[in-house]
Amino acid sequence: MKKNHLSLTSCRKDILSALLDVTGTISYTDLTDLLGNRYNRATVYRTLKVLEKKGIIRKITIDRRQVLYEVQKSQRDLKMHAHFFCRKCGNLICIEEPVEIPVQIQENFSTEDAEIVVKGLCVSCKE
Repeated sequence: MKKNHLSLTSCRKDILSALLDVTGTISYTDLTDLLGNRYNRATVYRTLKVLEKKGIIRKITIDRRQVLYEVQKSQRDLKMHAHFFCRKCGNLICIEEPVEIPVQIQENFSTEDAEIVVKGLCVSCKE
């Protein structure tokens, strides 16, 4: 937190602890269930936005109704990052291999980050 110039508030600490305790990703609803009534919804939402802006966590948008959060594990995670989302069981799997943006970006634009979510059926659901 110090290297990101953020003080460690109790809300930030509790949210990061919850994110680190889960394997992979967590939804806002599951996160607030874990936190209980310690913080109001607006405080949790603002804290998630700050942590995302500072690159401490990543927000993964599956569709308009489903957003998940995960802790950034490395500097590589800040750049190109891909996930596989199973439409049947809802499992989200991190794709560890490096990812390239599959589209041409105009010459005068600069890319800061890309979020790629590949959707389909996982091995278990495919059978």
